[in-house]
Amino acid sequence: MVPTATSPYLPFETVPAEPIQHSNGAHIAPLPSMAAHAAEPPGSPMMNLRFLSTALALTLLLGAAASLHAQQAESYDDVMLVINERSWASREIGAFFAERRNIPERNIYRMNIDTSESIDSTRFLQAKWQMQQWMLQQGIVDSINYIVTTKGCPLRVRTSQWDKFDSLGRLLFLGGQASFEDCIALMNGEDSSLALAIKFSFPINRYYNSTKRFRRDPQTMPIHLVTRLDAYTVEQVKSYIVRAETPAVLGEGLWVLDLDPGKEGNPGYRVGNDWLRGAEEILTARNQTVLFNTDTTYVRSQTNVIGYASWGSNDGHSGGRDGAIPHNTWLNGSLAETYVSTGGRTFNGGTTGGQSLIADWVAEGACGVKGYTDEPYLSAIAHPDILFNRYTAGFTMAESFWAASTFSAWRQVVIGDPKMRLASMLAVSKSLIDFGETTRGGTLYDTITVRNNLASPLMINGISATGAAAADFSATILGQTMPAPVLAGATFQVVVAFAPTGYGARDADLTIAVRRPGDTRDNTIIVQATGRVLRPAVTVVPSYDFGAVSIGTTAEHVLELGNSVPGDTLEITNFSTSGAGRARFTVAPDGTLPARLSGGSVLGLRVAYAPSGAVRDSMTISIFTLNGGPTVRVKVLGTGATSAAPEERGSLATAISISPNPAGARAEARILLARPSHVRAELIDVLGRSVRPIADASMGAGEQRLAVDLAGLAAGTYLCRVEVTGADGATTTQVVQVVRH
Repeated sequence: MVPTATSPYLPFETVPAEPIQHSNGAHIAPLPSMAAHAAEPPGSPMMNLRFLSTALALTLLLGAAASLHAQQAESYDDVMLVINERSWASREIGAFFAERRNIPERNIYRMNIDTSESIDSTRFLQAKWQMQQWMLQQGIVDSINYIVTTKGCPLRVRTSQWDKFDSLGRLLFLGGQASFEDCIALMNGEDSSLALAIKFSFPINRYYNSTKRFRRDPQTMPIHLVTRLDAYTVEQVKSYIVRAETPAVLGEGLWVLDLDPGKEGNPGYRVGNDWLRGAEEILTARNQTVLFNTDTTYVRSQTNVIGYASWGSNDGHSGGRDGAIPHNTWLNGSLAETYVSTGGRTFNGGTTGGQSLIADWVAEGACGVKGYTDEPYLSAIAHPDILFNRYTAGFTMAESFWAASTFSAWRQVVIGDPKMRLASMLAVSKSLIDFGETTRGGTLYDTITVRNNLASPLMINGISATGAAAADFSATILGQTMPAPVLAGATFQVVVAFAPTGYGARDADLTIAVRRPGDTRDNTIIVQATGRVLRPAVTVVPSYDFGAVSIGTTAEHVLELGNSVPGDTLEITNFSTSGAGRARFTVAPDGTLPARLSGGSVLGLRVAYAPSGAVRDSMTISIFTLNGGPTVRVKVLGTGATSAAPEERGSLATAISISPNPAGARAEARILLARPSHVRAELIDVLGRSVRPIADASMGAGEQRLAVDLAGLAAGTYLCRVEVTGADGATTTQVVQVVRH
């Protein structure tokens, strides 16, 4: 189930000394409003939230002026488009978007539902079931990362229960009201029951604050990112669809951040100003042009705006809904976010009163914006410090908004093309370099191709790695030193090296610093690098059976402890024994402990069994390592016998060896059989999975030689497992390590 946060409420009668937070640090102050929420029923508890004469609106707007730099064509095969056949606007917008983005017909869902912006929960559940069934029939459930709805589709879903407060104004539980988009985002996943449910805690968005590119996964990320194509008019929607195709280049335009000092005195709202401060730090560090206003002036009439954030109609100096409209001009690829309780309550033209509407920002030129159909509480706002961070790092509009949004199954609507993203001065052949699984002790290399997107030369001033595993990664330009000039339209190669120093997931951001002629500071392009480093572990047969051993005698066997990872060192620190029969066994290493094993080397653990009675004895040997690898356990068994023929006692195979070892494409296994037996041999990996058969036949006593084919196998450690069965049915199994170089 999706993680949740507790849900304290910021009472409107008093201002607490400290901000009340969720367990994850989220603030749940209701958004103040200037007028009644247009979508609220009479007597709604939300009516009690109007306790300030201002309203929270952060707008982050990007886009009207056309850019000369076309965005690279991107596949929309993972996008599902939803069209309401009853709505002319939906059909018109859907057909236009499908043609412009080459969305395949198999990904277009045509619903038949009332065109009103609000529907009740009963009608929604019917519509959702039909949509889910269609997706299952099309076989696209897990291949769809994005869902796009259109004007004329439902906007919000109503339930009978609103948010409930006690007599002191404290929030008791959350009603089921939600946006249509948030509800369908959870379809086909284990979190779908959260939609429309009464909640005692806020459901946390699984993608919140993610630094990874989005990909739906039925186990770990069972959601779709949903956006909507809507505005006052169909033509306005078509305009931002077209303009998203030629977004501004990162580094162009002005980021306007307008803080309201009047919110500083209330800790519950001051956090909104803190997000703006954080956004300013991030954008400045990335050498973007930022206007950060901290006085009482409400900033208006800016040109070539690529990002805008303010308190909108909730700014005490904005002048209300109409006064909050900033009257900016916008570059293509723009985004917007408003701290307004009901900024996404309607997209119907001619709406009057209430708080500012995000449709006004779209009409003015924003290409992407997030709003709210009903009171969302402050923490639901897309945090601009995360939103701008992701968008300037090359994430799509949908990824940026969803990563910046704390809650799911809520009252949110994101407007725009989900795959819109800022263009880059440099085009990289891939934005994520995944080295896969590897081991320490070596270096892996990968190469990306980078192209100058501009019609003017550029200078590459450096490539640096940041992040927890930054020391593991490095990058150089092939054949050049930095600073390195790059002609207009030219390409160059960047060689990325991964030399892991730790274990587990290793991640870093590779930042390319680039500058245009005449610029006084660098712009940055970020490529993510990742790898997973395997810990060395002990390889050993999981069990050994001495078979029948005469009472009063001692049988011995050497367990071979190997290192699963070539090129790394494994330190065996100690071992212990347990089990009711351990007094009849003795264990001693061939050498002293701790012992360091390099890849391919073996440590012998000598085990002796001296039965004292005609019983079945067993013990478990636990082997410990220094580097955090798992404790490995071997079960050893033996049976005391009053008499036994030598050939029926102990291992049927008295010796097994592999040569050469390490080996190339071929090796040879030698098995010394004490008597005629059936031999079944196979090659397995260190996880116990069968890789390749070696032999399955009856063989005579004496030395038997078996060809071991290693051709086509990746370099690494494998195990040769040999099972020998005598004529009397007695069976023994031995495992020998083999290293493929």
